[in-house]
Amino acid sequence: MNHTANILPPNPEALRTIGWIAAKIAYYNFDWRYITLVMFHTIQYVVALDSFLSNYKQSVILKRGKFIPQHRNVVPQYVLFGKDTDSLIDTINWLDKSKYDNSGKYIIICTSPYNRDCQESLIFVTLSKVLIVNAIYLRAKSLNELMAFSYKIVLPDKCINSEPYVLNITKCSSDDCFKNLYPEKLKNFFKCPLIISTFEQPPFMYLNNVTMEPSGGDGDIVKLVANVLNATLVIKTPIEGNDAGLFRYNNWTGSLGDVYNDRVHVSVCSLPVTANKYGNFQISFIYNYMDIVWTAQLPPFKPSWQKLLSPYQTDLRIALFFMFVGIVCVNAFTNSSMWRNIRRVVKMRPIRSSLLFYSWALFLAMPIMKMPRRRPLLLVVYTWIWFCFVVKNAYQSVLIRSLKNDIYEDFFSDFESVVKNKLPYGGLATLREYYIDEPLIYKNWIALDYDDAKDTLDRISNESTDFVLAMNREIIIEHLIVHNTRRLQLLPEKIVNSPTVMYFKKHSVLTQPVSHVLSICVEAGLTQRTYRNYISHKKQLFSQRLVKGQRKPLTFDNFRACMILIVFGWCLSTIFFAAEAYCGRIEAES
Repeated sequence: MNHTANILPPNPEALRTIGWIAAKIAYYNFDWRYITLVMFHTIQYVVALDSFLSNYKQSVILKRGKFIPQHRNVVPQYVLFGKDTDSLIDTINWLDKSKYDNSGKYIIICTSPYNRDCQESLIFVTLSKVLIVNAIYLRAKSLNELMAFSYKIVLPDKCINSEPYVLNITKCSSDDCFKNLYPEKLKNFFKCPLIISTFEQPPFMYLNNVTMEPSGGDGDIVKLVANVLNATLVIKTPIEGNDAGLFRYNNWTGSLGDVYNDRVHVSVCSLPVTANKYGNFQISFIYNYMDIVWTAQLPPFKPSWQKLLSPYQTDLRIALFFMFVGIVCVNAFTNSSMWRNIRRVVKMRPIRSSLLFYSWALFLAMPIMKMPRRRPLLLVVYTWIWFCFVVKNAYQSVLIRSLKNDIYEDFFSDFESVVKNKLPYGGLATLREYYIDEPLIYKNWIALDYDDAKDTLDRISNESTDFVLAMNREIIIEHLIVHNTRRLQLLPEKIVNSPTVMYFKKHSVLTQPVSHVLSICVEAGLTQRTYRNYISHKKQLFSQRLVKGQRKPLTFDNFRACMILIVFGWCLSTIFFAAEAYCGRIEAES
């Protein structure tokens, strides 16, 4: 018995009470939808663990020792048992290194009955280093008494605090004292820094060249979040340059790399959400949406002679063509022997004038010398005159606008036409993830960083490259507003309509307070108003500019096709006049 007592020493009543209190805290503060991870290392002093499991009836995962299962559940609440301070510190560091949820709720229990083995000051120093802010620490004060501790990680004039305070939950007359033990710890930063990684990205983000103060669609929202949280906003640009970032060599670069490597708290770069980013980062509350589209240079101009045909659509052109072909056929039929036989049967006089000539003369609004006497034929003539009047005037009213406007070849109807024409295409490397299920597009994608993409957009609008670029629609419109004499085409097919979010490190404790502020801003309409000030207003100005346009004077190029047609008509008339004069002289001589 003496040897057994050395292995399992007597279990004081305080440890049993600790297990019961831990179960009460978990019952009133943990989310029952999720499983609770209960972790311990040794069977010594198991009375606290036994007491907890006996009183907490919700789902738990019992974990002994350090191992990472092949399939991990989402666990936002933890109960840690340790025999002493060093064991608990080792467990906390291992959980942080193994990427468990630091933003979750923790109950930490020291199972040693001796006060010297459970030093709360060292425990909370470790918690503050790994940024676990929602933690309650329980230990025995004596063989029959216990103590409970928590802490606030941010205090006035102390941005990283590790000093605990005592929780008065050991002597409760009711269960009310066990409720709401995890208040929001980061709703007030007390002017501590909120470090954000971003770069200039009009119209979403503008940075003052001297003070680095942000503005723009996202810039004003960032300032609003910092003001509500009473934080000092610190702006840093990515150390790799103006780039949102991508995963390379088991690490992230750009603005996302600053977050991933703990250089900043949050990344704000108007970057669409992809599966890779969602798996490696924590995203904030969705506060807006963005359209990612394809853009390309305008197609070449159509030949100027085609402007003469542009007032009519293809089906109307075909109808008019066959109508005149029909008149030619009728005119030829009236000169045939069959018509003479029909005319002899119905006793009709021969037609002395050319049907084709008079039809064309009436169509050109030229007067004719003779009109038919019979009413049916007269009705046909008047109907033809009315038809020619409508068609000719409608054509002339549209023709002047057609001559002034630029007419382009066919625009791209979808991205498949780009692939069929074998044009180069690409954009930010992160956008390529949307085509991971299309190997041909994914393989031929040309990855660009943000600065290269902006340069490519400039060359596209300047019509100096046939590259087809994937980019944010608002950035493209901003570029066209700045360079108001340039044009380009936007493919009607969107790549994605992605939510606009901020990116945090996985399980960051800042996600919840920032998301809470963003949700309030969305509900109050502040984010929509901010975007309207910087983006929607510019879209409206851009649309008005496209509608109004610039009044351009008519030049010779506008009438080149008309001049060519007139010259062709003169030449044809000269040929016919010469032929008629020559043939008439021969006939006179004979």
